[in-house]
Parts: sequence; C-alpha cells; structure tokens
Amino acid sequence: MKTLALLCGLCIFAVSRVHAAEPETTLDGTYWKVRDNSFLEKILFWRLDHVSFRDGMFRAQHWDAKGFASAAYAATKSAESSIAWTATLLSAEKGKVVWEGRRMGNTMEGTWAWRKPDGTTKTMSWSARQSLRDYVKSK
Repeated sequence: MKTLALLCGLCIFAVSRVHAAEPETTLDGTYWKVRDNSFLEKILFWRLDHVSFRDGMFRAQHWDAKGFASAAYAATKSAESSIAWTATLLSAEKGKVVWEGRRMGNTMEGTWAWRKPDGTTKTMSWSARQSLRDYVKSK
C-alpha cells in the first residue's frame, strides 16, 4: 500500500512538473521591455520601450507618448510552440505603426513599421524580454 501511494505521488509530481515547463500560450496579461535593434539603441542601452497586452488590447508606452492610441491585437499559436501576433496603432496626426512579433517563452522578437502621413515609412526590428511589472499605465 505504501508503494502504491508513493508511486501515485511521484506520478502527480511528474505531471505537475511537465505542466509547469510548458510554454505560455497567451499574451493577455503580459508585459514586456522592448529594445529596438538599431545601432543607436545599442549605444544608448538604457532606452527601452514598455508594452502591455491587457484585455485584448496592445499598448506601447513610447508610442502612447507620441499620440498613438492602443489597439486590439490578433494572436495565433504556431506549431513550434510560439505565438505570432500583430497590432496596428493609429494617430490622426502621425500615421500608423504596425507591430508584428513572435513570442517564444519569456522572449519576443519582431518588427514595427511606422507609415507617416507624408507616405514615408520607417521600419525597425526589435527584441523583448518579459517583465513582471506593468510599466504602461491604464487609461
């Protein structure tokens, strides 16, 4: 009887460890520190953007300050245990910024493309690490 109880206990422990090691399957309720992959940003290593995924909405602190509104995001889980997502931030005066990314555990990478009202476009690749703290204040 003791052996059976011990065996059951080990099985429960093993199953709980497997579930704990599974990658996250959602973005909602997560917060990220984002660094653009430009030469200037690598020199100015202290400059970060902070983004959040909350209640189906994507917000970026840096772009909020420029007048871009938060936006709904779309996310899909891919076969390789990552999550691909996209969101489009809009500003009546400054154009639109299309974010695309891929979450792999507690890291992300992707690009943003800013299409300005005059038709010019600036595209930047970025990388991010998950943060436990939400730096983006709710509006």
